[in-house]
Amino acid sequence: MDKIINPDAVRQQYANDHNLMIRAHFHQRFNTNHEDLRDWFFEHANVTNAKRILEVGCGNGDLWQDHLDLLPLDATLTLSDFAVGILQQAQTRFANNKQVSVVQVDVQEIPFPDNSFDVVIANHVLHHIPNIPAALDEIKRVLRPGGTLYAMANGTNGLEHFLHSAIRKVEPTSTAFAENLPFNLQNGAELLRRNFQDITLTQYPNSLHVTDPHAIVEYVASTKEMQPGITTELLAELDNYFAGQAKRNGGAIDIKKEIGLFTATASK
Repeated sequence: MDKIINPDAVRQQYANDHNLMIRAHFHQRFNTNHEDLRDWFFEHANVTNAKRILEVGCGNGDLWQDHLDLLPLDATLTLSDFAVGILQQAQTRFANNKQVSVVQVDVQEIPFPDNSFDVVIANHVLHHIPNIPAALDEIKRVLRPGGTLYAMANGTNGLEHFLHSAIRKVEPTSTAFAENLPFNLQNGAELLRRNFQDITLTQYPNSLHVTDPHAIVEYVASTKEMQPGITTELLAELDNYFAGQAKRNGGAIDIKKEIGLFTATASK
Protein backbone atom coordinates (compact mmCIF):
# COMPACT_ATOMS: atom_id res chain seq x y z
CA MET A 1 0.00 0.00 0.00
CA ASP A 2 1.32 3.47 -0.90
CA LYS A 3 2.34 5.32 2.26
CA ILE A 4 0.19 8.32 1.34
CA ILE A 5 -2.96 6.21 1.81
CA ASN A 6 -1.63 3.96 4.57
CA PRO A 7 -3.71 4.64 7.71
CA ASP A 8 -0.77 4.15 10.08
CA ALA A 9 1.44 6.49 8.05
CA VAL A 10 -1.33 9.09 7.91
CA ARG A 11 -1.83 8.87 11.70
CA GLN A 12 1.88 9.33 12.26
CA GLN A 13 2.11 12.22 9.80
CA TYR A 14 -0.80 13.99 11.49
CA ALA A 15 -0.12 13.11 15.13
CA ASN A 16 -0.07 16.90 15.46
CA ASP A 17 -0.03 19.80 13.01
CA HIS A 18 3.76 20.32 12.98
CA ASN A 19 4.37 18.83 9.51
CA LEU A 20 1.20 20.34 8.09
CA MET A 21 2.17 23.83 9.23
CA ILE A 22 5.69 23.51 7.78
CA ARG A 23 4.08 22.97 4.39
CA ALA A 24 1.43 25.64 4.90
CA HIS A 25 4.04 28.24 5.84
CA PHE A 26 6.16 27.23 2.84
CA HIS A 27 3.27 27.99 0.51
CA GLN A 28 2.35 31.22 2.28
CA ARG A 29 5.95 32.41 2.14
CA PHE A 30 6.65 31.71 -1.54
CA ASN A 31 3.28 31.82 -3.33
CA THR A 32 3.15 34.26 -6.22
CA ASN A 33 -0.63 34.56 -5.78
CA HIS A 34 -0.95 36.57 -2.58
CA GLU A 35 -4.63 35.89 -2.07
CA ASP A 36 -4.86 33.47 0.85
CA LEU A 37 -6.12 30.09 -0.36
CA ARG A 38 -8.64 29.99 2.48
CA ASP A 39 -10.11 33.33 1.40
CA TRP A 40 -10.21 32.13 -2.21
CA PHE A 41 -11.96 28.93 -1.17
CA PHE A 42 -14.77 30.78 0.57
CA GLU A 43 -15.18 33.10 -2.40
CA HIS A 44 -16.07 30.01 -4.45
CA ALA A 45 -17.70 27.78 -1.83
CA ASN A 46 -21.13 29.00 -0.77
CA VAL A 47 -21.65 28.24 2.91
CA THR A 48 -23.70 31.31 3.78
CA ASN A 49 -27.01 29.55 3.09
CA ALA A 50 -26.08 26.15 4.52
CA LYS A 51 -27.49 25.09 7.87
CA ARG A 52 -25.59 21.81 8.27
CA ILE A 53 -21.94 21.59 7.17
CA LEU A 54 -19.48 18.70 7.48
CA GLU A 55 -15.77 18.98 6.82
CA VAL A 56 -13.95 15.68 6.41
CA GLY A 57 -10.20 15.64 6.98
CA CYS A 58 -10.32 18.99 8.77
CA GLY A 59 -6.87 18.64 10.34
CA ASN A 60 -6.39 21.41 12.90
CA GLY A 61 -9.41 23.31 11.57
CA ASP A 62 -7.26 25.95 9.94
CA LEU A 63 -9.62 26.40 6.97
CA TRP A 64 -12.11 28.08 9.30
CA GLN A 65 -9.67 30.47 10.92
CA ASP A 66 -11.24 33.94 10.48
CA HIS A 67 -14.15 32.48 8.46
CA LEU A 68 -16.65 31.27 11.04
CA ASP A 69 -18.51 34.56 10.67
CA LEU A 70 -19.68 33.32 7.24
CA LEU A 71 -21.94 30.78 8.92
CA PRO A 72 -25.60 31.62 9.49
CA LEU A 73 -26.32 32.06 13.19
CA ASP A 74 -28.44 28.88 13.21
CA ALA A 75 -25.95 26.78 11.24
CA THR A 76 -23.92 23.88 12.63
CA LEU A 77 -20.40 22.98 11.54
CA THR A 78 -19.07 19.46 12.15
CA LEU A 79 -15.31 19.15 11.84
CA SER A 80 -13.98 15.63 11.45
CA ASP A 81 -10.72 13.82 10.84
CA PHE A 82 -9.34 10.29 10.96
CA ALA A 83 -6.17 11.34 12.83
CA VAL A 84 -6.92 11.86 16.52
CA GLY A 85 -3.77 13.84 17.30
CA ILE A 86 -4.34 16.73 14.93
CA LEU A 87 -8.08 16.60 15.58
CA GLN A 88 -7.47 17.44 19.23
CA GLN A 89 -5.95 20.72 18.09
CA ALA A 90 -9.16 21.54 16.23
CA GLN A 91 -11.08 20.66 19.39
CA THR A 92 -8.99 23.10 21.40
CA ARG A 93 -9.27 25.83 18.78
CA PHE A 94 -13.08 25.77 18.69
CA ALA A 95 -13.86 24.62 22.21
CA ASN A 96 -15.79 27.80 23.03
CA ASN A 97 -17.84 27.95 19.83
CA LYS A 98 -21.27 26.38 20.25
CA GLN A 99 -21.83 26.14 16.48
CA VAL A 100 -18.84 23.84 16.02
CA SER A 101 -18.53 20.17 16.97
CA VAL A 102 -15.40 18.09 16.48
CA VAL A 103 -15.57 14.31 15.96
CA GLN A 104 -13.28 11.52 14.80
CA VAL A 105 -14.56 10.11 11.51
CA ASP A 106 -13.32 7.69 8.89
CA VAL A 107 -14.79 9.15 5.71
CA GLN A 108 -15.19 5.62 4.36
CA GLU A 109 -17.73 4.98 7.16
CA ILE A 110 -19.31 8.29 8.16
CA PRO A 111 -21.33 7.80 11.38
CA PHE A 112 -24.25 10.07 10.45
CA PRO A 113 -27.69 9.29 9.02
CA ASP A 114 -28.63 9.78 5.39
CA ASN A 115 -29.33 13.38 4.28
CA SER A 116 -27.64 14.89 7.36
CA PHE A 117 -25.80 17.77 5.67
CA ASP A 118 -26.31 20.54 3.13
CA VAL A 119 -22.58 20.89 2.40
CA VAL A 120 -19.59 18.59 2.73
CA ILE A 121 -16.05 19.97 2.41
CA ALA A 122 -13.00 17.83 1.60
CA ASN A 123 -9.97 20.11 1.57
CA HIS A 124 -6.92 18.33 0.12
CA VAL A 125 -7.88 15.08 1.83
CA LEU A 126 -9.39 12.63 -0.67
CA HIS A 127 -5.94 11.62 -1.94
CA HIS A 128 -5.27 10.07 1.50
CA ILE A 129 -8.26 7.73 1.36
CA PRO A 130 -7.57 4.04 0.61
CA ASN A 131 -11.01 3.49 -0.95
CA ILE A 132 -12.03 6.72 -2.66
CA PRO A 133 -15.25 5.32 -4.25
CA ALA A 134 -16.41 4.17 -0.80
CA ALA A 135 -15.67 7.60 0.64
CA LEU A 136 -17.59 9.33 -2.14
CA ASP A 137 -20.49 6.93 -1.63
CA GLU A 138 -20.58 7.93 2.02
CA ILE A 139 -20.30 11.65 1.30
CA LYS A 140 -23.17 11.42 -1.15
CA ARG A 141 -25.23 9.41 1.35
CA VAL A 142 -24.93 11.98 4.16
CA LEU A 143 -25.61 14.91 1.81
CA ARG A 144 -29.22 15.83 1.24
CA PRO A 145 -30.37 15.40 -2.38
CA GLY A 146 -29.06 18.45 -4.20
CA GLY A 147 -26.48 19.13 -1.48
CA THR A 148 -22.99 20.27 -2.43
CA LEU A 149 -19.54 18.76 -2.13
CA TYR A 150 -16.56 21.10 -2.28
CA ALA A 151 -13.33 19.14 -2.84
CA MET A 152 -9.94 20.82 -3.10
CA ALA A 153 -7.17 18.91 -4.87
CA ASN A 154 -3.77 19.22 -6.52
CA GLY A 155 -2.88 18.37 -10.09
CA THR A 156 -0.33 15.92 -11.44
CA ASN A 157 2.02 18.52 -12.93
CA GLY A 158 2.65 20.76 -9.94
CA LEU A 159 4.87 20.71 -6.87
CA GLU A 160 4.88 16.92 -6.40
CA HIS A 161 6.02 16.42 -10.00
CA PHE A 162 8.80 18.98 -9.48
CA LEU A 163 9.96 17.30 -6.26
CA HIS A 164 10.07 13.84 -7.82
CA SER A 165 12.12 15.12 -10.77
CA ALA A 166 14.51 16.97 -8.44
CA ILE A 167 14.99 14.03 -6.09
CA ARG A 168 15.74 11.73 -9.04
CA LYS A 169 18.60 14.07 -9.98
CA VAL A 170 20.41 13.19 -6.73
CA GLU A 171 18.94 9.70 -6.17
CA PRO A 172 18.03 8.17 -9.55
CA THR A 173 16.19 5.17 -8.05
CA SER A 174 14.00 7.19 -5.67
CA THR A 175 10.24 6.69 -5.84
CA ALA A 176 9.44 9.65 -3.57
CA PHE A 177 6.57 11.69 -5.05
CA ALA A 178 6.54 9.30 -8.02
CA GLU A 179 2.90 8.29 -7.79
CA ASN A 180 0.16 10.66 -8.91
CA LEU A 181 -2.12 11.54 -6.03
CA PRO A 182 -5.05 9.09 -6.15
CA PHE A 183 -7.54 11.98 -6.29
CA ASN A 184 -6.29 14.88 -8.38
CA LEU A 185 -7.40 17.61 -10.76
CA GLN A 186 -7.00 15.33 -13.76
CA ASN A 187 -9.08 12.37 -12.53
CA GLY A 188 -11.33 14.00 -9.93
CA ALA A 189 -14.31 14.67 -12.18
CA GLU A 190 -14.35 11.06 -13.37
CA LEU A 191 -14.27 9.76 -9.79
CA LEU A 192 -17.06 12.11 -8.74
CA ARG A 193 -19.37 11.36 -11.66
CA ARG A 194 -20.86 8.16 -10.20
CA ASN A 195 -22.46 10.03 -7.28
CA PHE A 196 -22.58 13.66 -8.33
CA GLN A 197 -23.75 15.90 -11.15
CA ASP A 198 -23.11 19.48 -12.25
CA ILE A 199 -19.40 18.97 -11.56
CA THR A 200 -17.23 22.04 -12.11
CA LEU A 201 -13.53 22.66 -11.56
CA THR A 202 -12.22 26.11 -10.69
CA GLN A 203 -8.45 26.60 -10.84
CA TYR A 204 -6.55 28.63 -8.25
CA PRO A 205 -3.82 30.29 -10.35
CA ASN A 206 -0.52 30.15 -8.52
CA SER A 207 3.15 29.22 -8.57
CA LEU A 208 6.09 29.33 -6.18
CA HIS A 209 9.06 31.71 -6.32
CA VAL A 210 11.37 30.17 -3.74
CA THR A 211 14.17 32.47 -2.58
CA ASP A 212 15.34 30.17 0.24
CA PRO A 213 16.25 26.80 -1.29
CA HIS A 214 16.64 25.16 2.13
CA ALA A 215 12.90 25.67 2.64
CA ILE A 216 12.28 23.10 -0.11
CA VAL A 217 14.35 20.59 1.85
CA GLU A 218 12.33 21.33 4.98
CA TYR A 219 9.16 20.73 2.97
CA VAL A 220 10.43 17.36 1.76
CA ALA A 221 11.51 16.42 5.30
CA SER A 222 8.00 17.14 6.56
CA THR A 223 6.63 14.37 4.32
CA LYS A 224 8.93 11.56 5.43
CA GLU A 225 6.11 9.50 7.00
CA MET A 226 4.25 9.53 3.68
CA GLN A 227 7.04 9.29 1.12
CA PRO A 228 9.57 6.47 0.74
CA GLY A 229 13.30 6.94 1.16
CA ILE A 230 13.37 10.40 2.75
CA THR A 231 16.63 9.92 4.66
CA THR A 232 19.02 12.33 6.37
CA GLU A 233 21.54 11.61 3.63
CA LEU A 234 19.06 12.39 0.87
CA LEU A 235 18.04 15.65 2.53
CA ALA A 236 21.69 16.74 2.76
CA GLU A 237 22.18 16.01 -0.95
CA LEU A 238 19.01 17.94 -1.78
CA ASP A 239 20.27 20.90 0.23
CA ASN A 240 23.33 21.11 -2.01
CA TYR A 241 21.34 20.48 -5.17
CA PHE A 242 18.73 23.19 -4.54
CA ALA A 243 21.38 25.68 -3.39
CA GLY A 244 23.17 25.16 -6.69
CA GLN A 245 19.94 25.48 -8.67
CA ALA A 246 19.06 28.74 -6.94
CA LYS A 247 22.54 30.16 -7.53
CA ARG A 248 22.33 29.33 -11.23
CA ASN A 249 18.86 30.89 -11.45
CA GLY A 250 19.74 34.22 -9.91
CA GLY A 251 18.92 33.28 -6.33
CA ALA A 252 15.49 31.70 -6.72
CA ILE A 253 13.72 28.57 -7.91
CA ASP A 254 10.37 28.84 -9.71
CA ILE A 255 7.92 25.96 -9.32
CA LYS A 256 4.62 25.41 -11.07
CA LYS A 257 1.56 24.69 -8.92
CA GLU A 258 -1.74 23.05 -9.82
CA ILE A 259 -4.57 23.60 -7.32
CA GLY A 260 -8.28 23.62 -7.88
CA LEU A 261 -11.73 23.26 -6.37
CA PHE A 262 -14.32 20.74 -7.51
CA THR A 263 -17.91 21.74 -6.89
CA ALA A 264 -20.38 18.87 -7.27
CA THR A 265 -24.07 18.40 -6.57
CA ALA A 266 -25.30 15.21 -4.94
CA SER A 267 -27.44 13.26 -7.40
CA LYS A 268 -31.10 12.97 -6.44
